[in-house]
Amino acid sequence: MNMKNELEHGVSPAPTEEAAPAAPAAQPHAAPAQPAPAPTPRRVRRVGTFTMGLCLVIAGIALVAGMFRPGWDMLNLFKLTPLVLVALGAELLAASAAKGDTRLKYDFLSTVMCFFLLLAGFAGVVGMKVAEYASPENVQRMETLESEWNTAVGTALAKDKNVENVNAYVNYGFSWPEHTFVPETLAGLNGDAAASITLAGEYEDVQAFLAAAQPVVQAVKGCGVEMPDIYLEAGGPEGALYTLDICGAFDHQRAVTDLAGQVQMQQWVEEAGCYMDADEAERWKAENAAAAREEALAQREEELAAREEQLAEQQAAQQERESELAALEEELAAWQAELDGAAA
Repeated sequence: MNMKNELEHGVSPAPTEEAAPAAPAAQPHAAPAQPAPAPTPRRVRRVGTFTMGLCLVIAGIALVAGMFRPGWDMLNLFKLTPLVLVALGAELLAASAAKGDTRLKYDFLSTVMCFFLLLAGFAGVVGMKVAEYASPENVQRMETLESEWNTAVGTALAKDKNVENVNAYVNYGFSWPEHTFVPETLAGLNGDAAASITLAGEYEDVQAFLAAAQPVVQAVKGCGVEMPDIYLEAGGPEGALYTLDICGAFDHQRAVTDLAGQVQMQQWVEEAGCYMDADEAERWKAENAAAAREEALAQREEELAAREEQLAEQQAAQQERESELAALEEELAAWQAELDGAAA
């Protein structure tokens, strides 16, 4: 009612007080957050370390075996180097199958070292073989064998009147794996022992040369070496030279008189100053003749060039003289014109 009266008299009603908001309810105190546990680091396994260790062991055993067992052929061990790849692949498969939480890491340096260790081991063994071969004892033994071989051949052919000259020697050089040891006796030389023999006199044909060479070859074979290299030479008709080289099992198992196909006949070529077989002499003569023709042609070309140069010089001198003559004629014509003018 009062509010109605106030509205009627133009009086604004008094504002009513609003209720104050209620205070928020107290929240319970929250516990602090716990940090997450750190992840466990994964183990790392290097693939290739085991293979490198295995190669170290093999290389060491090879070096020891090479020093204490000289007769052991180390080349067969070197042929097994591809097994390094097999060992490395097996190690990789085994590590992959049983890795679990382990992280694999390829040990590249160890893999490379595996190959270098095997190569170094092989080089060391070969180096020891070379050092052993070149030892003073072996050098003295080789000198003794060569002296024995030279004495044996010289003694066997000393009384043979068909022999003019003899040179016996030994060609024994180090090579892997055939020649790594110096033999103890002459029988171990075989093809490393050689004899160069010159027969006296001249022989009409190849068969006569072979007939004279047969007893000489048999005498050399009886000097303690089963299959030595034997080189024979003798004079032939018209300054020819017969040569025969007997080497290897095939030649030694045949009679000397059956080796006519291996005899070479050479002719003395005066221009070359040496012996040559027929084909070689013809080829040399043809090449020499061609070279002589080329030289003569080159000389003629030089002479022609010189003559052309001389002719060019003469032509130049002729042109110079003609120019001088033309100048004199012009000068003479000028004087004549002056004389005519003066007379007029």
